[in-house]
Amino acid sequence: ASDVYKRQMKRAEKIFLLADSSKAGKVSFAQAGRLEQVHHLITDSGLAQTMVKHIKKLGINLSTA
Repeated sequence: ASDVYKRQMKRAEKIFLLADSSKAGKVSFAQAGRLEQVHHLITDSGLAQTMVKHIKKLGINLSTA
């Protein structure tokens, strides 16, 4: 499945990531890509300020829901 996601990400003009804040900073067994590839991250308000700064430094748009 991750190979399919990788191919889709290569073809996409914009990549949106929807993930709750508990996923931040964790390494997963299966990965589709790197955070640097994401254009817009949608998450909850529990994201640590250090991670918010890191995400903004990477130029990723951030929305909290």
